[in-house]
Amino acid sequence: MMSENQHTQRLIELLVKKITGTLQAGEEQELLRRMEEDPEAKAFAGQFSPEFLANELALKEEIDTEGEWKKFRGQAGFRTRVVRWRRGWTITVAASLLLIITTGLYLVFLRNDQRNTTVLTSDTVKDIPRPEGKPVLTLADGSAVVLDSKNSGNEHLKGQGILNLSDKELLYGKIAVSEPSWNTVATPRGVSYKLVLPDGTGVWLNTTSSIRFPTSFTGKEREVTVTGETYFEVAKNSAMPFRVHTGNSSVQVLGTSFNIEAWPEKNVKTTLLKGVVVVNTTNEKVRLRPGEQANAGQTIKVSNEIDTEQVLAWKNDQFIFRGNTIQDIMENLARYYDFGVEYRGVTTSSLFVGTFNRSAPLSEILLFLEKTGGVHFRVEGRKVIVMP
Repeated sequence: MMSENQHTQRLIELLVKKITGTLQAGEEQELLRRMEEDPEAKAFAGQFSPEFLANELALKEEIDTEGEWKKFRGQAGFRTRVVRWRRGWTITVAASLLLIITTGLYLVFLRNDQRNTTVLTSDTVKDIPRPEGKPVLTLADGSAVVLDSKNSGNEHLKGQGILNLSDKELLYGKIAVSEPSWNTVATPRGVSYKLVLPDGTGVWLNTTSSIRFPTSFTGKEREVTVTGETYFEVAKNSAMPFRVHTGNSSVQVLGTSFNIEAWPEKNVKTTLLKGVVVVNTTNEKVRLRPGEQANAGQTIKVSNEIDTEQVLAWKNDQFIFRGNTIQDIMENLARYYDFGVEYRGVTTSSLFVGTFNRSAPLSEILLFLEKTGGVHFRVEGRKVIVMP
């Protein structure tokens, strides 16, 4: 009978063969059987669409296949042996997919194998205390109110049209005013929050994000301004289009669901889930269809190979990594857990895959990443040092 490690090894090999088109007769049924025996592995394999794989392979120019494979096998406790692939184009494909699949599968098995939990300890990877800030509502007069249930009866909020205030949501209602005032909701690190605007539009704010909005929509358009990352479910009103302003672009909406990333010093990314939006910059105007993403910098680039589940992971209180570099991952984690990052030595070229709840301690995520091989961490105060 195969050991757990041998089963994992065989499943990885079959998955790589399947995606690279080198699966032999009889192995198809073996792969299906093994995936049925391990639902977590089956779910993981289903994450890799042809579009995702094509995109990742285009980004990966050369990989030390044998070296990376040996390193992974050593970390996982497998016996060392040489893995030989067909020469030509397939070897490059297999090399890239090997990194993607082994990293992700190892995370899946490690997280679900209770016998391995004892190895997840380290003298250098310690926890960083989670941020303790709360969202803040800034009123037009400059006064600030912490958004938690304790302030639901705050005197400053009278006349603002607020129907409900809690730790998770701020709900506005319609009020009749001749001149609306402008309020701002901002989230600190480690916190996301939901806002319902006076027209019924739902807005979810990721960590370190903000939205400036009126207490009542008047005129020809409903306009708001955002920073950071926000997700919108816009209430339909064809007579009064909805417009979102960012640093260098704006998004015009009739009624739809979309995500906007407007981080400082980065291009603005708009991902459309359903409906219709038009992305505008000074020089260009682009209409998006569901499943497309506009990357607005000096020009607007549109992609239809978007993993919307990964884009919206933050809204669902998750981190989802699918072929991400360590730099991408550390930027994401640092923004949420509030720490600085320092790189020492040559940074790994490996791609990482895994899904974590944002309620997880930072140390747990770092330790799991370490177990994939190729990267190590040292935590000093509120700084994480990344090493080979």
